[in-house]
Amino acid sequence: MPASYTTVFDTIAKDDFNSTSSSQTTWDDATWILTSSFIIFTMQSGFGLLESGSVSRKNEVNIMIKNAVDVVFGSLSYWMFGYALSFGQNSFYGLFAMDNFFTDSTNSSTMGTMFSHFFFQSSFATTATTIVSGALAERANFNAYMIFSFFNTLVYAIPAHWIWHKDGFLHKYVGAVDYAGSGVVHLIGGVTGLIGAIMLGPRYNRWDHGLDPPAMGSPTNAILGTFMLWWGWLGFNCGSSYGVAGGKWKLAAKSAVVTINSSVSGGAVSLLTSYIFKKQKFEISYILNGILGSLVAITAPCPAVTPFEATIIGGIAPVFVIGVQELLPHLKIDDPVGAVAVHGAGGLWSLIAVGLFADIDSTGELVVSHPGLFHGGGVGLLIAQIEYSLCCIVWTIIATYIILKTLAVTIGIRGDISLEVFGADLVEHNINGRLDWKTSCLYDSQGIEIGKVNKSTSLTELLRLNDIIEARANPQTSSALGRRQSTIDYRSSSRNLQSARRRKDREKSSQITEVIQNGSINHHESLKNNLSNGHITNNIDVTTNHGAIEPHPGNNENVVTML
Repeated sequence: MPASYTTVFDTIAKDDFNSTSSSQTTWDDATWILTSSFIIFTMQSGFGLLESGSVSRKNEVNIMIKNAVDVVFGSLSYWMFGYALSFGQNSFYGLFAMDNFFTDSTNSSTMGTMFSHFFFQSSFATTATTIVSGALAERANFNAYMIFSFFNTLVYAIPAHWIWHKDGFLHKYVGAVDYAGSGVVHLIGGVTGLIGAIMLGPRYNRWDHGLDPPAMGSPTNAILGTFMLWWGWLGFNCGSSYGVAGGKWKLAAKSAVVTINSSVSGGAVSLLTSYIFKKQKFEISYILNGILGSLVAITAPCPAVTPFEATIIGGIAPVFVIGVQELLPHLKIDDPVGAVAVHGAGGLWSLIAVGLFADIDSTGELVVSHPGLFHGGGVGLLIAQIEYSLCCIVWTIIATYIILKTLAVTIGIRGDISLEVFGADLVEHNINGRLDWKTSCLYDSQGIEIGKVNKSTSLTELLRLNDIIEARANPQTSSALGRRQSTIDYRSSSRNLQSARRRKDREKSSQITEVIQNGSINHHESLKNNLSNGHITNNIDVTTNHGAIEPHPGNNENVVTML
């Protein structure tokens, strides 16, 4: 079908290259774009906290550094060639552009528009790579990941041209709609994470205790990260109005309302789902991923749906997100933070939702000019969205496989087993210890050598050394555990001793009872002699006239009262 909407990026593309278009980006538009970009940039902190809180504590610093690497190398490559491939003037058959590499502008009339547009898009590009870091957590080769974060810009930049450039084939000929990047950012990020997780394989001990995920290293950090992402998403969706002039401020305001409605609806459904399927418990991963998945789901259609429709879209999203989250372990695919479920499933549902719920834009900005299925527009827009989804998925699978396979056969994409046992914080960043590959020496946090590690070291030995490292890194905890264990051992020994004494008392009492009931004077005299000689003790009163044996109320030893 022909293009069904005029993307806000049409104006940007014209302005950037000295078009005489009457629709120009004003200074207040540029201010809005930059402010939104700054907010989106803070999402890197949110992703870092969410991911570091979801993995084990011995990998939390490494995952934060990976988020920094995404910004460093992702921004560099986007400036070098990413922006040019997406928004250069000359489009090669709607597939990619071929000019304005090493982005710059000396034209004062278009400089502000171009630079604000570049910075906004750069924040999108680095977000697409950050999504992937969570799926590869706790076992990826850090050197390989840095190279991957540089070239992953290609995976994002080319589909961005297809959908957001005025001559991109998905925009111009297919008529697909993606207002704020559910396809090029989230779906592509989720699929990239899926391919990476499959190629890396699961963590070495992931399936040792069944399909349930390991405990979070810091649920508090994960929750705080979700709040930061929630905040950042408002900049993500509202900022995609690309200004406030004309009717664009109305798009921004509406985007804020529908984004919140979708997220709170998704949160409510996630809580209910956890309560039902987790035996009246509220699973943290269900709640967080459900909220994030509903935010992803509203990203593509946000200005083209009503608040009520946004509530429906957001409420459906956790069904797909949690479903995929539970499915992946059964397929033996290890995604430590749920990135594939949140961004892959959520992004796909977002694009489909456009074809179902989108309506004609009434602001004059022509976000959507052809309605979706539920507004009488037939299946045209829905088919366009499906075609867009398939293009993103197929492209991502091919491009990601090529990048990762190249790295796998050159420097390797998976870290050594010692990285997984000791943690990437120690192996890659010398935190709580140090592993010197040149000398094969393993040092604790005080710099004391505790052993040798090389490629042939057994897993059993690695685990033993790791226990030493953890004990020395947390001496107070280890001492407390030792004291607790000593107390437990003492109490157990005391209980055993008391039990033995009671058992011995019962045996002696039984002997005395038998003698008394026998009535034999000889036995009685013998017993009396034994008692007098102290052969039978332990605070026993023998009352012969009643034939009863009772414990003595006093504490004196070797006392027997004969009446």
